[in-house]
Amino acid sequence: MSKSIKSKTVNWILTILADSLSFWGVFSISIMFYNTGLSGYTRSIFDVSLMEVFLAFLLFIYVLYNNGAYRKKRDFAGIRRLKGVIKGVLQAVVIYIVLAYTIKYQIPRIISITFILTIPLVVIFSRIFVQLIEAKLFHHLNQENALVYGAGKVGKAFVAAVRKLSSAPLNIVGFVDDRIPAGDRAGHHLPIFGGLDEVEAIIHQHQIDHIIVAIREPSPTINLALKEITDRHHIAMSFHPTQKLFENNPYKLKDIAGLPLLSTTRLMIDPKPFYNLFKRVFDFFTSLIGLLLVSPLWVIISLAIKLKDAGPVLFKQTRIGLNGEPFNIYKFRTMKVDSDKYAHCPTDALDPRITKIGRWLRKLSLDEIPQLINVLRGEMSLVGPRPEMPFIVDTYELYERKRLSVIPGITGLWQVSPARNAEIHDNPEYDLLYIEHRDLSLDILILILTIVFVFRSITH
Repeated sequence: MSKSIKSKTVNWILTILADSLSFWGVFSISIMFYNTGLSGYTRSIFDVSLMEVFLAFLLFIYVLYNNGAYRKKRDFAGIRRLKGVIKGVLQAVVIYIVLAYTIKYQIPRIISITFILTIPLVVIFSRIFVQLIEAKLFHHLNQENALVYGAGKVGKAFVAAVRKLSSAPLNIVGFVDDRIPAGDRAGHHLPIFGGLDEVEAIIHQHQIDHIIVAIREPSPTINLALKEITDRHHIAMSFHPTQKLFENNPYKLKDIAGLPLLSTTRLMIDPKPFYNLFKRVFDFFTSLIGLLLVSPLWVIISLAIKLKDAGPVLFKQTRIGLNGEPFNIYKFRTMKVDSDKYAHCPTDALDPRITKIGRWLRKLSLDEIPQLINVLRGEMSLVGPRPEMPFIVDTYELYERKRLSVIPGITGLWQVSPARNAEIHDNPEYDLLYIEHRDLSLDILILILTIVFVFRSITH
């Protein structure tokens, strides 16, 4: 059995098992909660056959399957599959509600309500748990031996991003680069084996499964030579989406009438009025409730900042929002009073500009709390592209300005991606992908993943 088939089999078994345990576990707990009497409802005898519940379970699995929740296909942080999980669970809940009122199930309402409110979160977190199990125990099944063509800035950045993944799909064995002598070492001390002439020997020696072209402006000659080599050895070849490629090659491979054709494409920015209305209502009430809940913490943080250096509690900075409109973004101040507010953002926790309390606020992401004011005022959303400073927006290319077509957010797809430690303006593809595919399920998923990432940063 090939490594790919083993990986898909393990993933299928784990996800089916997780979803099954989630369904039956939540259903059992809902009944137990009802039987304790803690809900305040008067207990009554109800008669539901095991066959009816089993049919509901099969429907639940089918709806998840129909929404792509079992597709073993890698993308940004597993976003598409988890998005399919959320859509599938929400659809299953709606179907359950309709059937409950149509067929007149005898299950008490409180059991149904408990199940409906609990099952989405349990399924999502169980899927995240499955990803963690795969990363720890079965990561070797998901890995391909990869060779990176290009040991420059783009190649090193790609290797760094792969190394940060908890379940890296690639085992990068080294680089090839005609510009750098063989024997040198590049990103993460990986060897440079040589140039284009050595690629075939390296494929045999290191059992390469995948070649990644990661240079800013790959020449057609090199691309063609690598393509011939990969075709001859039946291995995959991919291109890193550098800014030059992203800007000058707006093409996608599409299946048109059964033929693989390169098609010009444009970023779809649909108006989505109902989604925008619901999102604004959700943002308003969530930020209002959030500000009320964190008000005691707000007071404690404010006192801690004041006692440290008597400077202002809030940090205010101009950012660019929807349609290029400037607004003031708010954060708890984490840097010293005399620090330049428009200097490069600290990337090291030991940056001398950061105060002692500021290090803790940044580690726990508590410095972002005041942005709930921006959300309440409609200048920001909970989820969206990260707003940038004016001097950075002034350098935007035409395709990058599409970031300004939606309301910016506190968190977004970039923040839950492998590239979250790099500069956001160096990773436009994450924001553009979010803009094209934005909907309620994606927003919910990003919020959940943000909570997971914050929790992991705290525990580490």
